[in-house]
Order: sequence, then structure tokens, then C-alpha cells
Amino acid sequence: MFTAGPREAASAQPPRPPGTNGLFLEPYLIPAAAAPPAPVRRPAPRPVPPPQRCGSARLGSARAPATAMPPLGLLLLLACCGAARGNLSRDESQPTTSDETVVAGGTVVLKCQVEDPDDSSLQWSNPAQQTLYFGEKRALRDNRIQLERSTPNELTISISDVVLSDEGEYTCSIFTMPVRTAKALVTVLGIPQKPQIFGHEQPIDEEKMARLTCRSSGSKPAAQLRWKKGNKELKDEGTEVLEDPNGKTFTVSSRVEFRVTKEDNEAEVTCTVDHESLQNSERSTTQKLQVHYKPTAKIEPHPQYPREGEKLQLQCDGQGNPIPQEFLWEKEGSDAPLQLSSDSVLIFPFLNKSDSGTYVCTATSSMGSVVAKYNLDVSDLYRKVFVFRKDPSDAYVVLRAGLEQPLQNFTVCLRSYTDLARPHSLFSYATKAQDNEILLFKPKPGEYRFYVGGKFVTFRVPEGRGDWEHVCASWESATGIAEFWLNGKPWPRKGLQRGYAVGAEAAILLGQEQDAFGGGFDVYNSFSGELADVYLWDAGLSPDKMRAAYLSLRLPPAVLAWKSLSYEVKGDVVVKPRLRETLGL
Repeated sequence: MFTAGPREAASAQPPRPPGTNGLFLEPYLIPAAAAPPAPVRRPAPRPVPPPQRCGSARLGSARAPATAMPPLGLLLLLACCGAARGNLSRDESQPTTSDETVVAGGTVVLKCQVEDPDDSSLQWSNPAQQTLYFGEKRALRDNRIQLERSTPNELTISISDVVLSDEGEYTCSIFTMPVRTAKALVTVLGIPQKPQIFGHEQPIDEEKMARLTCRSSGSKPAAQLRWKKGNKELKDEGTEVLEDPNGKTFTVSSRVEFRVTKEDNEAEVTCTVDHESLQNSERSTTQKLQVHYKPTAKIEPHPQYPREGEKLQLQCDGQGNPIPQEFLWEKEGSDAPLQLSSDSVLIFPFLNKSDSGTYVCTATSSMGSVVAKYNLDVSDLYRKVFVFRKDPSDAYVVLRAGLEQPLQNFTVCLRSYTDLARPHSLFSYATKAQDNEILLFKPKPGEYRFYVGGKFVTFRVPEGRGDWEHVCASWESATGIAEFWLNGKPWPRKGLQRGYAVGAEAAILLGQEQDAFGGGFDVYNSFSGELADVYLWDAGLSPDKMRAAYLSLRLPPAVLAWKSLSYEVKGDVVVKPRLRETLGL
């Protein structure tokens, strides 16, 4: 392994005659009092010990006369002042180098150039002043060090698999008189290790503080750490930098703190290390948070629209972390619980009217309990009505229909009883794309508007006599024909939205006009009075079935059917027996 040792003074090594060692070549040191003979050219140049720094003075390149040798002190001064880094000297025999930065594990290339070698050779030495290459000759047995180029004007070597101990000041020398040197500072960057996150091992309760620490070792210089939660940057609460045991690299630690909510469950927290050694790449670690939060629950019926005589399952859908493991079923008004177990399903094998009531599910986890309720009404609405008591009102009735496909044809029928003279909505079917997808609207006595896909046609009828009015409206996409029937009698057909399709995902309301999906009400378009016999078919009814709807006779299966209507009352609406029967039934 190529390692840097302590610098050695020039006088520490005794002079070694040239040619006695192919690895280390050093010049003679001549005593100052001796008069040396004329210089003799030798085949190989003479390497010298590293020069001593001598301030900013620069000396010329004149050679000593052949008949006299300068004193030793002057020779050392000349050698010292011949040293330079980079391209600072104008002397053509002055070598030039450049500082280099390399990532640990990489390869560094050291190039030394000289314009006039003066019949001498270039030499590279490491920070410990061990000769690496003298011309084309390798002087140190380290296979990481390779010769890249050797000419009289250039000596370029490379060091592969660089380690941190390779860092230091390398010297290029040329043994002219005086000896000239140039320095190249090699900086080795320590690559930071993949960061690690601590503090995420156990789930955190909601509303508690999460305290996480990120740590990365081996960087040189010290790395920077940054945090993210999802796509949001997190501000750290403090960074600590410690020197590693090797004395060269650093371990960096960063802390973050934040209050968690249930939305943070499964959130990804990422710590990324930034460092110049990583260039265009990055190293990061991601951990998922586990947050314990209170459970939630809702009751889902299967089938969605239960009917008398059918099997019904009430599913208490408990959510949370941890998931509820205990479910208590009760019926309001009953003394004893119906069921307490880990089973979240309550089963009715054969529904009957006695099963009607409000059912309560209490779902419990280690984080607490939550209650969900479901109102089961097995009785039908035969001979009953919705009474909208106030005028104006924000009350309405939500109808639930199991539509799965867009409507190419449909028929809607209902019966109303009111003394309103102002505009009011009877039946409103809205989708997210169109609020007036289907609308039966009465702007004034003696007039009905029938909307499909936001367009409408008007049907003018005799003003009511303070009695029930039964209306049916049907539409077919293929022809765009709209039909309107009042009290079993057809009105002239009109054209409306040919080729249109009514969306399936809808909010269906009685008593309010929707200006937005499921809302946007104007109370001065609300209904006040009584509504009954509401039906919706996904087909156009024949004339005899239109008549049957008016007479409350047997009707084909419907998407919405009055006797098995699935509904939810919102506001001041009550279900009451019908007081006035226009048909005398």
C-alpha cells in the first residue's frame, strides 16, 4: 500500500553515488570548503532530497563555472529557490504541475512538464519524499502507480485505487543546476456512507412528537444532510460533526422533530447526504412512519337496498392503526347486546318488519373506541307520504339507486300535493358533470319543465284545483323524444337531447334543485307539501304502464320503487300516512 510518511530533512540521508540503487537516486553533497573539479556529464540525472522552502526570492538559472563549485549553502539556497508550484516561474527549465482532487477509490493523474530539460530527467516523489518514477524507471513497488507518459519534456504518472493516506504534496524535480522542483497538492475526498435513520423502529401515537436522527460516516470534508417527508422539506433541529477514528474523515448527524397525525401513517421520510465526492449522484435512505391513531367505523349493508324476506348482512367497517379487533353490536332500545366478538358482521337470515330499528356498532382498538349507527327500515312506504313542513326550507330526501350504467332511456313518476305558487323542484338527479341531468321542476302553477342533460322542454297544463297531481316524464336517447303525462293523460311529445346519455353516478334528491353535485340549493326553489309514489325506471314505459302508475296498479321492477325505497331524510321532513286519496283507494 502506498502511504505517506513524515518528511525527511535533506541532510538526513547520506550521499549515495549514482547508479548504486535503481530505485533511489540522490546527488552528492559537497562540503563548502572543498574546491570541486569541473562538472562531469553523466548518463542519468541526479535526484536530490526535497528542497527547503526559502520565501519568495527567485534566483536565475546561471550555472557555476567549470573551474569552481559554489559553497554548499549556496547550492541549497539555489535548490530551494528553484521550487515552484504551477506555472509561476518564467524559467524554461522550471517544471510545472497542477493541484488535483480525486475521490477515494478513484485514479489521479499527475503531469509534470518542462520546456527545456537541459539534458536532465524528471522525477516524481510522494509526500514522504519517496521517489515514484525517475524518467521511465519505477522506483517504488506499488502496482497502483503507473507510467502514463515519459519524454524529455514530460513525466506523467497515475495512481489508481486512491486512499485517504495518499493525500499530500507531491514533488516533481529536475536535476539541473540549480535543482528545480514543482509541487502538486493531491486532495482525496472521502465518500460518505449511505445514511442511516434512527428513531423510526416503533409506531408513534398520533399527536405525539416524532424524533428522528440521520447519520452518515466517512465523508471528507464533512457532508451535508437534508430531510424530506413526502415531497415536503423538513428543517433540521441541529447537526453534529465528529471526527472518525482514522483522523481523516467525519461522521455527520442531523435531527428532526415534528408532530404526527394519522395522515402521516405510511408517510415516507427521506434523509439525503450531499457531498462533492458524489458528483451528480446522491445517497439517501427512506423509512416509512407507522402512526397509531384512533379507529373510525361505518356500517355497510349487503345488499345495499335490503327488502323484507331477504338475507341482510351489516358490515361494520373499522379502520385505524391498529385495526379494530373487537366489535360490539347493539340495537337501540334493547337491553342486551346482540353480539360481541372479533366478527364485524351482523347477519339477518330472513328480514321482517320486526327487524326495523337503529343498529349500533362499537369498534375498539388499543387506541380507543368508535361508534357507528345504521337505521334499518324494513316497512315499505305504501299509503305513506313525505311531508315537507316548512316554506321555504333547506330540507330534502336523498334517494339511493344502484345504477351501474349510463341511462339511454328512463321514466320518472311521482305524486305531489302542494299549494305553492312559487317555483319549486320535485325530482333532481345530478352528476358531477351536470347538475340538471334529470330535473322535474314547476316554475309556476300550470307549467312543468322537464330537463335532460341541462336542456329542458316546457309542458303547460291546467292549473291544479288544490288536489294531488300525478306526473310521469320519459325520454329516449335514440329519438330524443320526451313524453309528459299528467294524471294518466299524455301531453304532446317534444324533442330533447337526441343521442345524449345520462350519467350513472348521481345524487338523487326530492324537494331541492341541485346547482352542484349533492348541494348548491336555493331555498326559494324548495318544495313544501307532500310527495309520494316516487319511481324511476331505466326504460320508457308503455302507455298502459303509464296509466297503471297513475292508478297505483302493479308495475314492472324499477331502479327506484316507492314500496322498497332506500332513502335518507335531511332536515324537516317526516313520513306520515296519506290523509287524502285522490283515487279513493
